[in-house]
Amino acid sequence: MNPLRHFALATIAATLALASNAHADEPATGGPPKTDANVAMAVAGTYRFADGREVTLAPFDEWGGALALLDFATRDERLLVPDPDGSFHVSPTTIPTDQVQATLAFGRDANGKVATLTWTPVGGAAQVAQHVYPTRHETVEFRNGDVVLKGELSIPEGPGPHPAVVLVHGSGAATRHVGFFTSAYERLGIATLSFDKRGAGESTGNWKSAPFTDLAGDVLAGVAMLKARPDIDGKRIGLDGSSQGGWVGAIAASMSPDVAWLQVRVGSGVSVVENMLWEDVAAMRDEGLDAAQTQEVVAFDREIYGLAMAGATREAGNAAAAKYADRPWFKTLYPKGFSTSENGWAWLRANGAIESVDYLRKVRCPVNWYFGAIDGNVPTARSAPRVLQALIDAGNPDFAVTVLPSDHSFFADVPRDSSDKSKVTKYVPGFLEANAAWLRARGFAAR
Repeated sequence: MNPLRHFALATIAATLALASNAHADEPATGGPPKTDANVAMAVAGTYRFADGREVTLAPFDEWGGALALLDFATRDERLLVPDPDGSFHVSPTTIPTDQVQATLAFGRDANGKVATLTWTPVGGAAQVAQHVYPTRHETVEFRNGDVVLKGELSIPEGPGPHPAVVLVHGSGAATRHVGFFTSAYERLGIATLSFDKRGAGESTGNWKSAPFTDLAGDVLAGVAMLKARPDIDGKRIGLDGSSQGGWVGAIAASMSPDVAWLQVRVGSGVSVVENMLWEDVAAMRDEGLDAAQTQEVVAFDREIYGLAMAGATREAGNAAAAKYADRPWFKTLYPKGFSTSENGWAWLRANGAIESVDYLRKVRCPVNWYFGAIDGNVPTARSAPRVLQALIDAGNPDFAVTVLPSDHSFFADVPRDSSDKSKVTKYVPGFLEANAAWLRARGFAAR
């Protein structure tokens, strides 16, 4: 299921059932055996082989807490599956399979900390890598009004003060462990705050009905917490947003002079509702609807969205839906009938009209915005020029808007003519290197 339609309509119409998208903002089903959380955090980090090649592994909550591995040189992204003896084996793709690419084992130093990784490819010789970029992980808590937000602060070892970044959530019940994104900042000497979205994980509140302005306030509460710490450089705190984090990150950056920079991956440049409607077309194609039926669904969705945004009651939405009940596609999409929820209705009323570009016109800090050329969740061709123009209109002196050859999850080898992601293995070229260079050039990285 695509994340935006799921995020809004699944809370509005509880029985909505659309095609699954395992590489969107929600975890794949049928995942690997669960990785012990303490083990995952103990082995997380970056490891360097004798030839200089570096790989990183870290727990990824979108994959059910499983360890995700990224090879920075080859851009291979892999899933790690725990074995009974305490080692791991490497799946040759990003989903669990019976195939094994290699086995991994870890060695500890005299203090009991994981110090080495031994990589043994199937049929090959073992290679040993050293744990580099030592980092300590601290559980943190901060507040935005009555909402208590809990998460993790990853801090490079050393006295500091360190530059820092706050990770801005995508859609859904996002939680703190985000795989190699934390490791990528560790390599740059940047502390990373990743927290459970309000109402998810250990945080209080309710993301299902929250206005994006409230989510932006949560992000800024994290910025304020960091700024108050002596080990953090309060003048070098940036935001990193993905997907829905584009809207929320743009709002947060427009609200506070304490945001030193904004980096966004696959954030939309059209309104929330227009983005949802664009996704609807792709979703209906996956459902096998023809062009005429698809346009009827779009008209139906536009009417329902419009009622919610105009302040109409949920009952009015249900009554409007009844007019379409005899359409052939209606029972396909709503086999148990259309019903609404208070959370979804409130969410759409609060957020449907929001456009990131309205807030980007007020942002003066450096902005680095990336799109995917084959993104199935964001209309890149419409969004990129709008984001670019908004930053020009703002008179922003330092910005970049880049389109990369990737999908919404920044995979580079997604089949254009298939929804089968089982062989997807490559992270998009250019992003990690370009983002690191961009941060270093502006003094936001410590190494």
